[in-house]
Amino acid sequence: PHGHLPSLPPSVLTHNPLLAARLALYSHDTALARRLLETVAPMALPAARRRQWFALLAAAAPPGERFAILGRLHENGALPAELAGEYASLALQLGDEQAYRTALASARAATRGGP
Repeated sequence: PHGHLPSLPPSVLTHNPLLAARLALYSHDTALARRLLETVAPMALPAARRRQWFALLAAAAPPGERFAILGRLHENGALPAELAGEYASLALQLGDEQAYRTALASARAATRGGP
């Protein structure tokens, strides 16, 4: 049935944070959506789910917060190669030249080193 969504059991929040984030956005709770998305390790997701993760993040967080989240992933070596370009773009948009150069180098290395 469609319409208003029931509150989610805690197991959904834990085991399917992308679905939970989507439902949080549906309910206009961007703060909850961001918290849920930050619990996900995008590198562990298949490519289609990584794109979904980033699309949800883009809907839930303004550029500065997206940049901070992607920056933490980058610093920990956990930023998927295909998101390095997004990180570089945000760095450029926000005027962080050092992060832009680092992200651009990562994106280029990923492109050259890909299978």
